[in-house]
Amino acid sequence: MAQRASAQAKISSSIEVGMKKYWLGLASGANFSGSTLEQCLATIHFDIISSWNFNDPDNLLNGEDFQEKIKTLAQLVTPNPSNLDSWFESLGRIQNLIGVGSALASAAAPAIAAIGLSAMFINWISRVYQRTPEVLRCLMGYIVDLTLVMDQLFLDTLPVKPPRYLTVEQVDMALENYKTSEAAKVHRDIRAYVDQATWRNILQSNKAQEKVIELIQQHRAGVA
Repeated sequence: MAQRASAQAKISSSIEVGMKKYWLGLASGANFSGSTLEQCLATIHFDIISSWNFNDPDNLLNGEDFQEKIKTLAQLVTPNPSNLDSWFESLGRIQNLIGVGSALASAAAPAIAAIGLSAMFINWISRVYQRTPEVLRCLMGYIVDLTLVMDQLFLDTLPVKPPRYLTVEQVDMALENYKTSEAAKVHRDIRAYVDQATWRNILQSNKAQEKVIELIQQHRAGVA
């Protein structure tokens, strides 16, 4: 219970950082105007990582490898179903993680590193921010995926004796644990949210950030 409370405090801090700087106006992109999606994701990544204050002397969490793996997760929820064939090879193996398969997570899906970044996604994030469902799914996916991986990593490292230096193995384990437990459900819920209302309604209600918080609280590690 003490570990869960400690992790919840970290999640709350991460949410507070995001809400102050980025998540308010998430659908409208008010804070991202003129930036490429790659720049948006890099800024979000740095601010969320900083809020967790891990003992990371090797800078693993802000390194290119880890950022690429979070992008690899977020890319899965980004494209419309009609474009999946052109975005991903071996679609059948990752369909569930994309959020269009069954409700159950797929432990048989390839490791995050084995999935890799789609060439379509790499090209797509090089473009300037636009108000589209694909962009909203990508940003929501990145924020929720990264926050929940951090939550998993925090719980995994709590039993380690101080100073609790992060290792590559711990980071990769947290990624894979999230992928096989919650990622498919998170991506399915994001797709359902973006699809259920018109773009006009999403912008007018400004509810995207509330949905992000709801998903984080609902899918954080250890929640039944």
